[in-house]
Amino acid sequence: MNGAVSKAKEYIETNNDGNKYFLDQSNTLLNKEAWHISSEYFEGKMYLNGINRGDRIAIIDDTLSTGGAVISLIESIKSSGGEVVDVVCTVEKIQNDGSSNVFKRTGINVKTIMKIVLSEDKVEVLE
Repeated sequence: MNGAVSKAKEYIETNNDGNKYFLDQSNTLLNKEAWHISSEYFEGKMYLNGINRGDRIAIIDDTLSTGGAVISLIESIKSSGGEVVDVVCTVEKIQNDGSSNVFKRTGINVKTIMKIVLSEDKVEVLE
């Protein structure tokens, strides 16, 4: 057994943080726990790695639409023992109520830099 595998097994045995881990082909320790993610654009599984109990996390995303992806990410971080301290999205498509959906499900306010409204033939920038 090489040193990386030995250290990974030692980590798993001594941390007992409730997460399930596995080693990839390069002997990197990965979280085997998957969270369901559902958004306007994607539905499937999300694997969250590198989050430890007590970590304070800021989420930065490009676009907030319905909020599904951000909600899934917040819930997975909390389930891993992390604390989401801020969420910032560059653009919010306000007709999809993403900020409101995120707040209702998680209690976290999403900060956005630009708010837009999409229509069939144009994009209107509100802020």
